[in-house]
Amino acid sequence: MARDSGPLIGFYGKLAQAATTEITTGTLTADTKYIVKTIGTGPSTIPAGVEVGKSFVADGTEDITSSGDVVVELLESDKCDVSSWSIDLSKAEIDTTTLCDEVNKYLAGRPDLSGTLEGIYKLNITDADDGVLNAFTDIVRQAGPGGAVTVDQSTDGELVLLLYKQKRTDSGDIEQCYVAPVTILTYNDTISGQDAQAFTTSFRIAPNDDIDFHLLSVTHP
Repeated sequence: MARDSGPLIGFYGKLAQAATTEITTGTLTADTKYIVKTIGTGPSTIPAGVEVGKSFVADGTEDITSSGDVVVELLESDKCDVSSWSIDLSKAEIDTTTLCDEVNKYLAGRPDLSGTLEGIYKLNITDADDGVLNAFTDIVRQAGPGGAVTVDQSTDGELVLLLYKQKRTDSGDIEQCYVAPVTILTYNDTISGQDAQAFTTSFRIAPNDDIDFHLLSVTHP
């Protein structure tokens, strides 16, 4: 049975990190999220109304071979080390008051987004290649004493996060997630007594050539 449309609760949420792959030809994969990069001049099969920089979920019938459409596939990986996430959306307040005004006047500036992730440190997840910890340090991995060594070079910290308010579990669900290109800014490890080893990281919205920050809301049949 699908979850109802009433108040959402915490464990409906989830967080995924998405790798991106540009697709210029072929049939799209069902139940997979894509970002529209270019809308071609030929007959398009991607959903009507979707805009460049925004996402949609394919049903597997979309063939972009002859349409000229270009999309970016979001290859999701659930981050099962995260226990909570939060985001803060704001706009700068610009004072436009003059001496002739009787009350102060303000305009809203550009939107800004910042947020935090909190979680339990898990091997091969928190320290994964291109993950949050890898944004700050090289990760040296050795296959046992005397074994071969590989190095995950530190990254620029730019990730694509899918912050789910409600993750689909049944037909009839309304699935909602923020699609957010971000830059990881801080990382904190905490070890204390007999508590689980925890981490906290913060992020801020980042410019991305292909993806605009938005909330995707999909009703699954």
